[in-house]
Amino acid sequence: MIIDIMDDNILTEIEELLNGINVSNGDSSSHYSSKLLHEAIIRSEEDFKNGRMHSIEDVRKRFPIL
Repeated sequence: MIIDIMDDNILTEIEELLNGINVSNGDSSSHYSSKLLHEAIIRSEEDFKNGRMHSIEDVRKRFPIL
């Protein structure tokens, strides 16, 4: 599914998320990944407040593996 994504912003966010997942707990960059996660949560909350969301049914239609 990632191969089919054409939006560079989404691909960048996926890359940042994956980089954060790969950071070990003792790594000095773990604070950076925590910051990225916090920023993503804030953006998600703003999206929710502004009605920029999709129902689980919409997501399942778009990504039938769910």
